[in-house]
Amino acid sequence: MTLTRMARPLLLAALAASALATVPVLAQDFPSKTIEIVVPYPPGGSTDVVARKLQQKLSELWGKPVMVDNKPGGNGNIGTAYVAKSPADGHRLLMSTSALLTVNPHVHSNPGFDAFKDFAPVSLVSNGALVVGVNASLGINTLGELVQHVKRNPKKVFYATPSSGTPQHLMGELMNQAGGLDMTPVHYKGISPAINDVLGGNVPVIFSTFAALKAHMDSGRIKVLAVAEPKRLDGAPSVPTIAETFPGFEMTTWFGIFAPAGTPPATVNRLSQALATIVAQPDVTQLLNTLALPPMGGSPEQMARVLRTDFDKLGRVVRDNKITAD
Repeated sequence: MTLTRMARPLLLAALAASALATVPVLAQDFPSKTIEIVVPYPPGGSTDVVARKLQQKLSELWGKPVMVDNKPGGNGNIGTAYVAKSPADGHRLLMSTSALLTVNPHVHSNPGFDAFKDFAPVSLVSNGALVVGVNASLGINTLGELVQHVKRNPKKVFYATPSSGTPQHLMGELMNQAGGLDMTPVHYKGISPAINDVLGGNVPVIFSTFAALKAHMDSGRIKVLAVAEPKRLDGAPSVPTIAETFPGFEMTTWFGIFAPAGTPPATVNRLSQALATIVAQPDVTQLLNTLALPPMGGSPEQMARVLRTDFDKLGRVVRDNKITAD
């Protein structure tokens, strides 16, 4: 679904070398004005932090002003639709999470955009691992123990999600399917209140990004049982994969850059190559790894393939479970 962790460093190095060799001959008139990176969420979250690092580095690379424009609302749909209707010249870009383009179109009856007709994929930026965690006081230390606990208590075990129709919610439903379980979701308005209720012991289980739980795992208050990546995380090698219990189980989230559909291919390529150069820089790599969002990079074609694969896979989960956010 996404690149394996062993392959990413090689890809980043190759793309960075390609960028240095080819950028000067591509789209010489781009950028010709301020570049705007639209973040469809409030300031301060992971998406915003990553976008602001890209803002700094793109400005340094091209010597042109770059700004971040936060347009929250509608579960991300407002800012996403804003970019979809923008001029197709590469100067206004969408900083997207995977949920915006692979889940929202399935769970909202009218999100205001079409994930394929309205956008030109530019590049993956980073990967966000999804994990299953429990309140440490529950005394459950492995995914297998959680499975047995749920089976002993059908319909009585609740799990927290940031909201209905998010990748975290869909991951919980996939887990129910994979294990023949019957956990019940509890939806919040964002990941912070969901985590707070798990910390408070009001809800025992949470499906979240690793980035959001890492500090609580380090403090010992939340036990991270398993990760939905195909391989164990470099930053948490003791945490097993879900696939070690349920073979083939994999679900991940990502951050990516998209331009409005119709943006000239030379401009898209120049943007993609610039981003490959940026995410390979040591300070950017360090920041992303600190956030538990390891850098990826990738061509427009790879971004398009990942979008299609995840759109189809998560669409099936939504339909099978009749999930809606409206």
